[in-house]
Parts: sequence; C-alpha cells; structure tokens
Amino acid sequence: MRSIGAWLCVVLIPTTAQAATLSGFVTDQSNGESLPFANIALKGTPLGAVSNDNGYYAINNIPAGTYTMVVTYIGYTTYQESLTLQATENRRFDFALSPKTLQAEVTIIEADRYREERLAQPSFLSLKAVTLKDLPALGEADLLRSLQLLPGIQAASDISSGLYVRGGGPDQTKILLDQIPLYNPSHAFGFFSTFNPDPIKDLSLYKSAYPAKYGGNLGAVLDVTNRDGNRNNVQATGGISVIAARTTLEGPVRNGSWMISGRRTYLEPLLNAIRTDSNNIPSYYFYDLNAKINQDLSPSDKFVVSGYFGRDDLNFDLDTGSFVKIRWGNTAVTGKWTHIFSPTLFGNFLVAGSEYVSRTSLSFFETPFSFRNSVRDLTIKGDLDYFAKHLHLRSYSANVPCDFCPCDKDRSPGWWPSNFAADALWNTNTGGGGGVEIFYF
Repeated sequence: MRSIGAWLCVVLIPTTAQAATLSGFVTDQSNGESLPFANIALKGTPLGAVSNDNGYYAINNIPAGTYTMVVTYIGYTTYQESLTLQATENRRFDFALSPKTLQAEVTIIEADRYREERLAQPSFLSLKAVTLKDLPALGEADLLRSLQLLPGIQAASDISSGLYVRGGGPDQTKILLDQIPLYNPSHAFGFFSTFNPDPIKDLSLYKSAYPAKYGGNLGAVLDVTNRDGNRNNVQATGGISVIAARTTLEGPVRNGSWMISGRRTYLEPLLNAIRTDSNNIPSYYFYDLNAKINQDLSPSDKFVVSGYFGRDDLNFDLDTGSFVKIRWGNTAVTGKWTHIFSPTLFGNFLVAGSEYVSRTSLSFFETPFSFRNSVRDLTIKGDLDYFAKHLHLRSYSANVPCDFCPCDKDRSPGWWPSNFAADALWNTNTGGGGGVEIFYF
C-alpha cells in the first residue's frame, strides 16, 4: 500500500515542462449551466480535450505559439478565437456558448460499418431534459417510464415504473440524484417515479460496464443531475398535467445561482367528489420538492448544496374505528466542493445523506397497529480528474459509505451504523477507447 500511495503522489503532482497549459469551464451563455462533454481543440494540431461532468477541460503540453481554439457542442454555436501562448504559461480560458437551432439539410452519411460497431457503446446512454419531455408519457412526463422504451430495459408491468435492466431487477439498479442514492424512487406504489422533469438537467444510464467510480452495486446505474439554476435572470416556469401541477423558480444570487422546483397532485378534490358511504374511496396525494444553490467562492473553488424531499400520503377509512394510513417518501441532501488544484488536476469532494421512511398506521375495530421502516445512509466521497496529456485522462475516486438501521433493545436510543465500508479506485481512459480499472478494498 505504501508503494501505491507513493505512486499516486507522483502522478497527481503536476510536472513542469517548457510547454503551456490551457484550462477552464464551458457553460451555456443563456443560463450559465455547465456543458459536459464539449469538444475543445486547437485547430490544425492534434491537441484537444473533452470537458468533464462539471464542464471543466484542460489541454497541457502545448508548445509556445499562436493557435485558433475551436469549441463545439451539439445544439450550440461553434466558438473560435485566436490566442498566443508563451512557454510554461498556465492560461485560464472560460467559454460561454450560445444555443443555436440546427437546420438540417439533405445529408449523405458514409461510414465503415464494422468500425462504427466497434466504437459504439450500447451499454451507455446520455439524455438531456428536453429529450425526456418529448418522450411518450401517461398523464405525466416520467423519467423512468420513458427509459422503459429503450432497448435492454423492460418494465415490471404496465402499472410499474420500475426498471429491469438486462435481467437485473429494480432493487439492483443504483439510482442517484446529484450523486445522492435514492431508495424506492416511486409514487403511487410504483405507478409514477419521483423525478419531476422540470428541474432535471440530464441523465446518464449505464446498463453494464459502468465506470469504476460507480462500483459497489449489482446491476445498472442511473445518474440524474439537477439544473444549477439560471445565472443571468430570474425565471419562472410551470405546467399542469392530468394529475399534477408543477412550478420551477430559478435565478442568480451573488456569484452563483439558485433553483427550486415543486410538484403536487390534485387528486384529493376528485376523489372526495366521487366518495360515498358505500364505495369507501381512499384519499391520496404525493408531492416532490427539489432545491439547489451554488456559489463560486473563487476562480478555483465552487460550493453546491442540493436537496430533495418527496412524500406519498394515503388515508383509507374502512368503517367506524377502522382505517389505514400510509405515509412514505425520500429525503436527501448533499454538499459538494469543487476545487482546481492545478490546470491539469480537478477535484470533487462531497458529503451526501439519504433517508427513506415508510410509516403505516392501522386500526381494526378500534384496535390500533403501527409499523415503521426506514433506511439511512451517509456517504463521503472524493473524485480527482488528472489530465495527464493529450487524450489521456486519469480518474481517481475514494468512497466511504455508511448505512444506518434503528437501534435494538441492547443499545441506547438513536441510530447506529449497520454497515461501514471504504474503497478506493482509479481508472485510466484514453482517447483510443481503451481503459483500465483497478479496485482497492
């Protein structure tokens, strides 16, 4: 382990050479949202980079000279600018791309069939929020139900939003919201998912062969990211569907932005209208609340706090002295610090907590019963992206999860950790598509 630690120290410490380094963030000009996987290239040279999940990029080992930088992203205007770099210069260059409507013409596509099949990634899928809203939906736009239309994914039944990915059940799929794990992310006993489509920025689905930083689960990984909020203007949006109403507010605050979004069903008035003494129709509603605030503490530091709160409430009056009341839902919060250690070393560090609670109260002929089930966990995680050289990115991750369960009769009141584990891992990705992933436990 000492040799491994020494090797990591050598790799993570940036080396000094007679060459320049170019780094920065790529964002959306209209709202300040980061743009992951944007292409940045120095025209006429093989030098370039792809922005990471936070929109950060770095190009190192650039010989001194004058270059034309080209930044491209689908759906945005191409950015070009000439710049002159001196030897050993570390230049910070942030880009804000403006959205552009693409007008397609007749296009003839020619390709090597077998080469394209080799480069395809059938186990990975990335979707934007705009695409999710355009997919078919039943009553309410639903993220999980939309994914069931894709190959390799099957629904448990017509009334369930659970995902069966390549044979793995819903309980084997890790679902993350802003890197917070969510348990049983559904409403109405699985009929709808907990994801309100308005605050969602994008999602990544790994059906198999997921990156090392997602290690520790049995099946697929669904990573959902909320929007940061509009950094330029205060904005309000909303909508009404067959079963629910939703609204989203966002705007700038100092050196950052905020976003809050809520959704709630309005089924109670309808159910109350058709309820009689003979049919015993229950009362039911659910709601979701997403919130996020981020601040740029300095050009190299950013702090983000994100949270989610959702509940289902079912009341069923059976007879005099007999009733069923069930209340369940998720609560999750995370704090993330992003730091640029050097132009070629980018770090993410976060603390996330998640809780799922289900409470059931019953009464039959004035005899009460009560049940409570819950799952809590706390995760401390750190990620490092090292831009070693052209088309060579090394990622390092350390994860400390801790699951909690209610105390037993031999312990004092409170919550005690039932499972504690720590793991560290690193993986190397190259532009040629190769990669190595090694786990240390």
